[in-house]
Amino acid sequence: MMFRLIILITSLYLSACTNLITAQRYENQGINSMNKGDYDNAAEMFRRAVINAELSHLDKAAVGHYSRQYAMALGKNCQSSDAEDVFKKTILLFDDNFGIDSGRSVQTRLEYFTFLSDMGRYEEAANQISPILPMIEKKVSEQNSDDLNENYHKLLNHYAFALHESGNINATTDVMKKINEVDPTENIESVVNSVQTKSEEKKSYPSDCPLKVD
Repeated sequence: MMFRLIILITSLYLSACTNLITAQRYENQGINSMNKGDYDNAAEMFRRAVINAELSHLDKAAVGHYSRQYAMALGKNCQSSDAEDVFKKTILLFDDNFGIDSGRSVQTRLEYFTFLSDMGRYEEAANQISPILPMIEKKVSEQNSDDLNENYHKLLNHYAFALHESGNINATTDVMKKINEVDPTENIESVVNSVQTKSEEKKSYPSDCPLKVD
């Protein structure tokens, strides 16, 4: 009886390991497709990676990691509704298992912020930043690197733009104060013009997807 139990446990463990290895293989294929601009195939590869990670029953971090990539591929493939669903589920998974202040949750919310901003849904986008901004500011203060400071300044600009476009004047003013601590010459007009210009040049996610005909 004990021998059979050991065999069963060993079999389950090996099966889980196999699923994780398979998930990693699908991820590599998905990344390769993303680099080639083949977002349809990338989405399928990441979907398979998620399924295999879930079957492993071992690693929530892996499931969330592949889910975030799946959401990104869906968004770039003009499957906006599906992308939104996967983004939300991934954020919930990371929040529940690692906390809202975890790097995994923050990274996913930042990507979802970009997605929503590119869709022109600025109020929803801004709502992704407000709960994680204190953690980002803490990290910037602790590490104080040039790259991190530059990315923080860019984030504040995009956050201020989203707040401005959603009509939240008070919050926009508060964020502008943070921006002016970095660059006293900035004002809301210059921030809006800068973000708009860059958004028109290139978006991470298309907002003018053609209608798909079955």
